[in-house]
Amino acid sequence: MKSEFELAAAQIAADKGLTIGDVIEAVRVAVESAYIDLPGSLEDIYAEVDTEGSFTVFANKTVVSKVSDPDTEIAVAGARELDPSADVGGVVRVDVTPTGFSRIAAQKAGQAMRDTLREAERMLVRDLYTDHVNELMVGKIVRIETAAPSWNSDAPRPYCPLPSRFQDCTWTWSEVTHSGNV
Repeated sequence: MKSEFELAAAQIAADKGLTIGDVIEAVRVAVESAYIDLPGSLEDIYAEVDTEGSFTVFANKTVVSKVSDPDTEIAVAGARELDPSADVGGVVRVDVTPTGFSRIAAQKAGQAMRDTLREAERMLVRDLYTDHVNELMVGKIVRIETAAPSWNSDAPRPYCPLPSRFQDCTWTWSEVTHSGNV
């Protein structure tokens, strides 16, 4: 049986036309963003998120013989406990997963996730329509908003925003409905 996280990720992916991997990547970026806002957080970090929704944050630390900066360096003995093949000059990943996040860090994580999903959607639309540059595509306006109308075509992803440079704003809606073309 799938976990609630897997079901939610699958629903978001289906709603936005993305893969579950894109959604999990957005969660990973959100966790990294939230971690950076914690007091005493480290800079060189990497988060891993599994399909169950649990995450781990790792800090990359350089293995040295004598530690001068504990935030970025780790002693050889400590590094070998984590990775037996660690040697001076190498990099070791140290688990620095926090127990919780502040309200502001959680808000920043939410914004980072929305931004990452929006960027993934943009890349999907770009990839779908890259092969159709300089082609005339037939479609219909399905929704008009102040930001950008959305249009429907027979392409694999049917709805996409119509950039303002391609909009002819010389007509009004009443002119279209009275012309008999609707």
